[in-house]
Amino acid sequence: LAHVGLLLWLAPAGAAPDAGPIASAYLGVLVTGASALAVGVLGSSVTRSQTTAAALTFVLLLGVLFVGLVPDLTPGAPRELADVVDLRRHMDDFARGLVDLRHVAVHAALIAVALTAAGVAITVERRPHALPSGVAGVVLVAAAGALVVTLAVRHPRRADLTRAHTHSLEGRTRQILESSREPVEALVVHAGEPAFADLYDEVEELLRGFQTVAPELRVTRLDPALDPGRTAELAAGMALAPGEVSGGGAVVLRAGDRRR
Repeated sequence: LAHVGLLLWLAPAGAAPDAGPIASAYLGVLVTGASALAVGVLGSSVTRSQTTAAALTFVLLLGVLFVGLVPDLTPGAPRELADVVDLRRHMDDFARGLVDLRHVAVHAALIAVALTAAGVAITVERRPHALPSGVAGVVLVAAAGALVVTLAVRHPRRADLTRAHTHSLEGRTRQILESSREPVEALVVHAGEPAFADLYDEVEELLRGFQTVAPELRVTRLDPALDPGRTAELAAGMALAPGEVSGGGAVVLRAGDRRR
């Protein structure tokens, strides 16, 4: 907060920092830190050794982080689950001024499950006969958390807190997405040229915005280096050379027999 105060003090007239991304970034730190602390409490509840508890907490949090890295480390792996729990994406969105209900739901579910499991672990240590009911309670809380996350994923909502509503879709775009009556697929062909990397980060962000309005929009990704045959087939269908598609990348929208 002192840094924010310093920015406000030094900013020239009419150039004050955007309060929206600052607030959402602090919210991101709050919910992410709370879930990490909940996992730490769980680690401390199952052992009397502080060293073991710290190591266990580290392993558990590393596992949560690793789930979000799976698509990057294993091309072809399903991205749906990884996209939901990817902590890097969570913090990136919060820092941009986006508060996504899906991110908040994931951290709330993690906090609830971890604290419930910690409470059960402490109770069982004192009353071992309470183990079956304790396990059942953890399973029920985990199921409830999974249900909440599933609902948040199926009905995505997010708030754009930026002053200029940088990440909000225009009204016409929202009308087109809401009026779509058939499944739409967006095929993202990642560019091989490093110069286009930042551009495709923006493409991914735009498609996530589309999905908040039209959850039925299906996004698939194609890496030309891993599937050159499909890339060549796609390039032929668009009357382009394979090198043009693999080098610069492409975004192909499909709806029924229509493709653009």
